Amino acid sequence: METAEKLFERAKHLNPRELSRLIALLEKYFSSASGAKRARGAKHTRELLALSGIADSDYADVSSHKARHLAQAYAPRPGD
Repeated sequence: METAEKLFERAKHLNPRELSRLIALLEKYFSSASGAKRARGAKHTRELLALSGIADSDYADVSSHKARHLAQAYAPRPGD
């Protein structure tokens, strides 16, 4: 595989029409590659969100007693 520098040197010798074609091909490649990356990222986010809230633990914590803790958080305080 050639280095970017060697490819650049070869590209400098292309006629303007071929250079324009090369640029268009590179732009098309990069736009489709970044679009695919965004789609994969969105898919992973949906999968992670689908898993949220289904874990279970043997230990009691705030999440296992939500109602009690939320009631304490939202209850009126003396002097309010």
